[in-house]
Amino acid sequence: MAITNFTEDGKQISLDRLQCSVDLTSDMQYHLTVVLVLNIFTSITAFLGNTLILVALSPVPELSFIYPPPYRG
Repeated sequence: MAITNFTEDGKQISLDRLQCSVDLTSDMQYHLTVVLVLNIFTSITAFLGNTLILVALSPVPELSFIYPPPYRG
């Protein structure tokens, strides 16, 4: 015995058919495209931000003669 649900026009429809209905999935391609574009944008932004942080934190050997390390004698 399948679980049934009533539609607006009073017809019975099984829960299995309701989950994969064309009415529910017809506009899904637009939403998936929006999510995909936002995901690509945030991934590129995060990659560039992380790269900028790594470059900013890298040591600069050209400045070692100006700012020598402290003497530990």
